[in-house]
Amino acid sequence: MSVVALRDFVVVVKDEPVKQTSGGLFMPSTVEEKIVTGTISVIGSGRVTPDGTVVPLEVVVGDKVVFNKHMATELKVDGGVFQLIKEEHLLCVLK
Repeated sequence: MSVVALRDFVVVVKDEPVKQTSGGLFMPSTVEEKIVTGTISVIGSGRVTPDGTVVPLEVVVGDKVVFNKHMATELKVDGGVFQLIKEEHLLCVLK
């Protein structure tokens, strides 16, 4: 089974949580960040305006993005775990 994003939704593969900070501190497994990163694997066709015009998404497949984990819906498909997020809820693209 494959995942097809609709309209202004994107599918993100979440990165593994950081276990050690850049300063060398180890993060306990009980600490979960609200803000997480991931890579876009699927994008929808675009946002539909009230007059019916389709506006293409600003992000593309392969972009590394930052998002709030509370704004994502977790999908489990064929053993994979994905995050379904509206483009407007992405915080930024990392370049």
